[in-house]
This record gives sequence, C-alpha cells and structure tokens, in this order.
Amino acid sequence: MKTILIVWIVALLCLNVFSQDANDREMITPSYYGFTGLIFIPTTQTLPKGDWSIAYKTKPGYGDDLTLVPYSVNVVFAPFSNNFEIALTNTYMYASFKEIGGVPYRNTLDSLNTGIPIVPSVKYRFMPRSNSNFNVSMALGATSPYGVYYVVDKFFNLNYLDATIHTGIATKLTTYHAWAGLTFAFGSRTTKYQRDYPTQLSIEGAWGGSLKQLNEKEESFIAFSIRHPWTASLFITAFYRIDQQPSLINNEVVEEKPTHKMGLGLSVIF
Repeated sequence: MKTILIVWIVALLCLNVFSQDANDREMITPSYYGFTGLIFIPTTQTLPKGDWSIAYKTKPGYGDDLTLVPYSVNVVFAPFSNNFEIALTNTYMYASFKEIGGVPYRNTLDSLNTGIPIVPSVKYRFMPRSNSNFNVSMALGATSPYGVYYVVDKFFNLNYLDATIHTGIATKLTTYHAWAGLTFAFGSRTTKYQRDYPTQLSIEGAWGGSLKQLNEKEESFIAFSIRHPWTASLFITAFYRIDQQPSLINNEVVEEKPTHKMGLGLSVIF
C-alpha cells in the first residue's frame, strides 16, 4: 500500500506539466466503464467538441490488495459536437465470474477486463442544461454493463457549493438497472455554472437484476468518491464501494454479505 501511494505522488508531480488556466474549465472524468460520469454510473456530462480524455484506475480491491496492475484504462473523445461522445474501456463489467441463472454472484466482486480499451460506449445529450429547462439535462447512451440507458441530471446553483442530482435507468432486454447519485462541487465561482478548481464529493448507488426472474439480483451497491483537480487538465480520484451480493450455503442463496473495495484514479483532458 505504501508503494502504491509513493508511485501515485511521483506520477502526479510528473504530470504537472499539463497545468493550465483553470478558469471556466468543467471537471469531466471517465468512469470505470468509459463513459463520462461518476465512478460507476453515467451522468449527462459530455466532453467539449474536439477534446479527449484518458483515465487510469487501479483495480478495485481491499486496502492491502490495492495494486497498480491489473488496471482499468478508459479513453473518451468528442469528435462531432459538444453533446456526443464515444468512449473505450477495458473494463466491461464489475461483477463476479460465477452465476446463478445467468446473474453473477460471489462474496467478493471482481472487474472483468480485456487488457486494452476496446469495449465501446456512446452517449448523446439531447437536452443540455439551461435556465429555460430549469437546469435539467438529459442524455441517452449505450454501454456494456448497463445496456441502453436514459439519464437525467438536475443542477442546483447554491452560494457556497453546487449540487447535482443524477438519476437513470437502463436495460439489456433481459436485465435492468436503476441508479441515483448526488455530487457536491466546491470552489470559487467563475461562471454561472462553473467553479475554479471544483473539488467534487459524490455518492452513487445502483440496483440491477434479471427481468426474467425478478428475485435474481445482478448487483446492488453504494459508492463514495472524491475528485480533485491537481491542475486544470489533471484530476485525481479516490473511491470506496460497498456491495450487497448473494451468498451460497449448500448451493442455495440464503443471505447477502457486503463487500468493501476501494480504488484510485488519474484522468487527463487534452
């Protein structure tokens, strides 16, 4: 664990070359699944046209098991407009290798990786946030772990901090997911919707299962995270996730036990 922290500090110092004026820069970071958003759920945020971002995250694990490899790598780019982005990731699911009736289970979860970021996802924000729509934004997308999804954000312009509520639903025809999140942003106001170097604290949770057998659950989690801009283009992330997963006794699902994982991440916007 000490080695990981030392390497992390050295990496941050080396990447300080990406520093630039932070005014009017919105903090947008890729998730484990590639799309921009929180750590595990999508939001309506999209990269500005022409920008692209690359992110590295440690594989979620216990404190003593936190290692630099294996890892999650995510690439996001916005080639056509401010409201459309394409993402690639090497983490196509955060779940178990075992299944009950097609639904993953295990007391300790794991991330399923491809090695290199080749798993695609797309997002289109068809309603950007504005005063005319009460600071609500909406987006549609498709991604590996959730399928086709619809997400809504509601922004609250407060004096000392900003708050955004995130909600969404998704389906892969045979499965469903529903999620919600809350983000607080701190920092000096630069524009009506943005802050200078906005440290963000977030909480997110999701519930998913089978549409064929409604009592079969794919995942249920809650995660806490902090995202901080080291520079205007370099962001550091830390999170803590708690999962409730089915447990087996004598080959029968009889109870649920929580698993606790943590992770670290770096994101760079070009």
